[in-house]
Amino acid sequence: MSQDRRRHRSSIREKALDLSLCAAARSARIAGVVLADSRGLLVASSMKGPGAEMLAAAGAVLASTGLMPEFCGPRLPSRIVARKLRHNREVFCLCAAGEPREARTAVRLAGICVKRILRTGG
Repeated sequence: MSQDRRRHRSSIREKALDLSLCAAARSARIAGVVLADSRGLLVASSMKGPGAEMLAAAGAVLASTGLMPEFCGPRLPSRIVARKLRHNREVFCLCAAGEPREARTAVRLAGICVKRILRTGG
């Protein structure tokens, strides 16, 4: 894992976030992990396509209210784990789709990396 991590690094903040989320999703063996801002807008993702944006929006609502939004419909898996992450004055949301145990693991792993990247800038 450590050599894989060293090969896949970036000094560009956005790319570093994407790579970290991909690594967390891969390690936890889940469909995807996204980072959203407090409004539910996608910041970084291990996923491609509109599913990532839907997961970001749903995750932000879930992290803020504890309720799964009705707009999710059949496009998103029913098993979503989300948590707030604060950096300076900004509030972000980390969200993972998959089995609850694996999704919680992915969110925990991603949270460690995301905090480091936001703190150091890459």
